Amino acid sequence: MPSKELVHDENLDEAIEKLNSLAPNDFLSRIKTLPTATLSSLHKLKSLSVSQATAIDKLINSSPNKPSPLIAEEDGYIPLTSRLNAWWHGDDVKISTGQSDNRTIEVQNELDKCRWSAGSISLVQKLWGKGFAEPGGAAFVKKTLSLMKFESSNTILDLSAGLGGTACILAKEHNLWMDALEADEALAASGIQFASRHGMSKKVPIKHVDFETLELPKAKYDQIYSRESLFMIKNKKNVIKQISKSLKPKGQVLIVDYMLGEKCNRSNVDKWLNSEPERPHPWTAELYHTAMDHYGISIWTTNDLSEEYSRQIHEGWLSMIDTISKGGFDRKTIDNLMREGEIWLNRSRALEAGDLTVKRIHGVV
Repeated sequence: MPSKELVHDENLDEAIEKLNSLAPNDFLSRIKTLPTATLSSLHKLKSLSVSQATAIDKLINSSPNKPSPLIAEEDGYIPLTSRLNAWWHGDDVKISTGQSDNRTIEVQNELDKCRWSAGSISLVQKLWGKGFAEPGGAAFVKKTLSLMKFESSNTILDLSAGLGGTACILAKEHNLWMDALEADEALAASGIQFASRHGMSKKVPIKHVDFETLELPKAKYDQIYSRESLFMIKNKKNVIKQISKSLKPKGQVLIVDYMLGEKCNRSNVDKWLNSEPERPHPWTAELYHTAMDHYGISIWTTNDLSEEYSRQIHEGWLSMIDTISKGGFDRKTIDNLMREGEIWLNRSRALEAGDLTVKRIHGVV
């Protein structure tokens, strides 16, 4: 995709290759010389690191060509693309009509009571893909859980069924019969419907359970995994205990979750915790290691997936902004979207600050 605005008529692939070879300070100096249109093109490249994408994003956002006021319609409603762009970039831009700033969003009473309404469940699947309530979709699932080496003879337990996408993809690809548990009743109900629509109800029975009092059968599973769900559970020690009890000898466990950064800022963490619809209970990776060791699980590997996960969040929302700019969304859907977006914006900021991480822990009994 060539761009005449780049110095020496470089194309974007060549440009990003040269930019990647620069030290951080040199990178910033170089991109400051590029026009906004070129920066926008570079910003869409998946080869950028999170820090590079953020630097380019800030430059685009501070461009003198960027409109600063948010223009309200006659009834005072702020158009979606204006709200989304300003909000996602972190602007505290005042609305030109004298209303409150763009971060103050009035939503329906239904949204105040329950995050997972039918509307919000439909919406997140537009963001992350059918069957998913979290970033990454099918490609991220396959890559993240590839350490498990699933075989058709294995018995598998999914401790994060969600909307059913992860379990159904794995069951279909590896010809698996598995159990899938979900802590949220609304997500579990939607997950059951998703599995049924794809003819996977028997291979992937999804059940709603209370994870605070989780009880699992003894020595039943060859592999157990969980992705981005345990951070919401208060009684994680019992969950780890149940995992250990329920794995067969040499059975494997893989946990992908939000974990506190090693040098996290407590006030920043509290701000993130208070921003969630329900207050999370995150651990550090060290606490997971200690609990797993206590219950006889040997840690094989621990990987930090924060940068890739941040990219998945960022790309999902950029894609959504582009989709929505084409129209076709009513105001209730937009308010659902803004509420969901506020959750992911706060998580993204906590990840970029290092107060929060996404780590993958792989172990064996």
